Amino acid sequence: MKVIFGNMEFGEFKKGNDLYPVALVYDYLIKEIEDTEIEIYAWEHGCEYVVPSEFRGEIYYCKGIQV
Repeated sequence: MKVIFGNMEFGEFKKGNDLYPVALVYDYLIKEIEDTEIEIYAWEHGCEYVVPSEFRGEIYYCKGIQV
């Protein structure tokens, strides 16, 4: 199963009266992993995760800006 691990924020965009779920993903790694191993991997690496095939929203990959 394809999983995105990294630092991320989850929320909703509002357009008119509709809400759309969104995940903003920073500093990420995309990995093929068994579903039974996902939470273990995230816990061991101190990161969050999203499974694109199961997430019912938009996923945006964000690039940090250096100041």
